[in-house]
Amino acid sequence: MALLAICWLDECSGLTINLLPGANEVYAVRNKEHECLNVHGEFEHEPSPSNRSNEFLARCRWKSFDEAVQAVEQMFAAFSLALAASQGERS
Repeated sequence: MALLAICWLDECSGLTINLLPGANEVYAVRNKEHECLNVHGEFEHEPSPSNRSNEFLARCRWKSFDEAVQAVEQMFAAFSLALAASQGERS
């Protein structure tokens, strides 16, 4: 029997990285609201499969697990910087 992991969960944030079905290995990063992380580090609504444009797929799909992990790490880093900057403004 060969088992294949298709979903990875970050328990702290609730983010998942999903290996999507299909011929190509493609990954999606999703939050608890089932929105997808895009290449701009923002979450956006994920349309139903028949309503996903090529533009959406280009923005919200990752070609490898490592690429998806890197996108999550960059999003967290940007959030941390923004949070530190906003706290600095309050001081």
